[in-house]
Amino acid sequence: MNYSLVDGMLAPLAFGFQLVLVPKYEPDKFDEYVKKYSFNHLMASISAYYEPLPNNKKLAEMDLSCLGHLYYGGEKMNAETEKAVNEFLMNRGARFPLAKGLGSTEMTSTVTVTYEEINLPDSSGIPLVNNLCKIVDPETNEEKPYNEIGEICMSGPSLMIGYYQKDEETDRIIKVHADGRRWLHTGDLGRINEDGAVFITGRIKRIVMTRGSDGNPTKMFPDRVEDVIYTCQTVGL
Repeated sequence: MNYSLVDGMLAPLAFGFQLVLVPKYEPDKFDEYVKKYSFNHLMASISAYYEPLPNNKKLAEMDLSCLGHLYYGGEKMNAETEKAVNEFLMNRGARFPLAKGLGSTEMTSTVTVTYEEINLPDSSGIPLVNNLCKIVDPETNEEKPYNEIGEICMSGPSLMIGYYQKDEETDRIIKVHADGRRWLHTGDLGRINEDGAVFITGRIKRIVMTRGSDGNPTKMFPDRVEDVIYTCQTVGL
């Protein structure tokens, strides 16, 4: 809801944009939306709204030069799918590849976003001004080095005070670290590279504890298995 209100409505209005609200967005009708509205920007929220585009036969025959920034967030898109969608759009005149971001209700809205100069495959961009992101060990809260996977934590002036009359739930996800800052523990697994770009790799709750061939406990990340399966051309047909 916060994303829809802040990024989808209030921010565009602040820039003087004209809004078109679609009560029920249907990805397969993307070609109809383009014909009817010739829109320049789209805050479509999730990756699943863009993934079907390369299979839209009507859209394949259209000029998409009206399209500027098309945003999504909340979950990552498979790198190969992202490449296919971008090639489909750019080959038909769209001005920019897909733009991505990461945020949460507890942070009011978007925290990271991609820019033309920093829009790496699989990434969710870099933090907006005054926002901070870091990767920590989920068990110790110690910050991890660049490119090591851990829990994504966020901090900034838009971080909520807490859930109304739910102190225990607030304390479970918002913690004061050694730097004295209040940090939101997102429950997302990810990494940050040397340029500050954030990459989502999965969810902590989806880690499966199992045993390796040597009998020692080990962690299995279902997202990595799904990424491999998704490379099979017959999956999803």
